Amino acid sequence: MKTLLLFILFVLQVSIGFSKSDTIPKTSHRLFKVNVLYPGFEYEYGIGKLSTINFSTSLSFASIKEDKLNRAYFLNNILEIDFRQYYNLARRFNKRKNIKFNTADFISFNAIGIGKSIIENIDYESYSGIEFAVSWGFQRTYWYVFNVSFNAGIGYYFLENGNEGYDFLVNYKIGFLIGKRNIH
Repeated sequence: MKTLLLFILFVLQVSIGFSKSDTIPKTSHRLFKVNVLYPGFEYEYGIGKLSTINFSTSLSFASIKEDKLNRAYFLNNILEIDFRQYYNLARRFNKRKNIKFNTADFISFNAIGIGKSIIENIDYESYSGIEFAVSWGFQRTYWYVFNVSFNAGIGYYFLENGNEGYDFLVNYKIGFLIGKRNIH
């Protein structure tokens, strides 16, 4: 009886140990997304257990008040590269929440290329530039296909006309995962 009890405890210990090692949460390696809110594409590539690089290109709408009567509207192309560090995958997993397709919170370092305006409502000199930012955000994927992401932070921009300064970054995307989804 004592031997049987020790054997059962040993089997339970081994199976619990293996189940824990098999279920360590990791980021998905390759996600291709189509954004609807700001038309564009994203490709998120896993570079570690909790890290990804996200490449994004999209069209962005902007508005600047020139004076009391006139407001300038622009449509710009944006190229963005983010290094994302997901920090709560294990906690979400332990609470039995969805973690598929990098559904978690992250801290990111962003490099954003801003193109000249494609369409504008008045004759206004627009400039291309680059912005470097640090942000916090979250990403959620529902029903294996619907993707929502948000990030906000602060950045520093440089424009081709020599202007530079601090800027708040707020980015909200709604889209869909397409293609083969690889869970690492």
